[in-house]
Amino acid sequence: MKYYSILFLLFFLFSCGQPNEQKDTAELTYREFYDLMFENYANRVEWHEDDFNQEAKAHIRISNRGECKSEHCGQKTFVRNTSTNQSIRVVIKTSFSIPNTLPYIANQFLLNPGEEVYLTCTQFCFNGETYGLDQSIVVAEFKAG
Repeated sequence: MKYYSILFLLFFLFSCGQPNEQKDTAELTYREFYDLMFENYANRVEWHEDDFNQEAKAHIRISNRGECKSEHCGQKTFVRNTSTNQSIRVVIKTSFSIPNTLPYIANQFLLNPGEEVYLTCTQFCFNGETYGLDQSIVVAEFKAG
């Protein structure tokens, strides 16, 4: 019995003492990076600064409120269509300065009148590092409903 107790104690100490293998920001794949920063990969869009239609920009609001759960990393960012009668296709560009990554990611939404969606947080936190995120409207066009 004493032998099993010692083995259990050694096993417990060995498993607790192992360093946590965490990736560095530079080691993240694009998909892992995106999944950590945003909730829904389906909203990601390839945007190469070729579409700047902003006819509906006056009806799109970006607001920050509420605390992000992930490492208490800034506030939640929301995108809202303030129009009461028109749907709007909006592309939001999230810019950042994270080493060894693209300088921005774009997300597209089709927002119904009055609809609001969660985008991301105002900061990206990973392994004790904090990076600021800056959102801007690059496309906002009315869509026939």
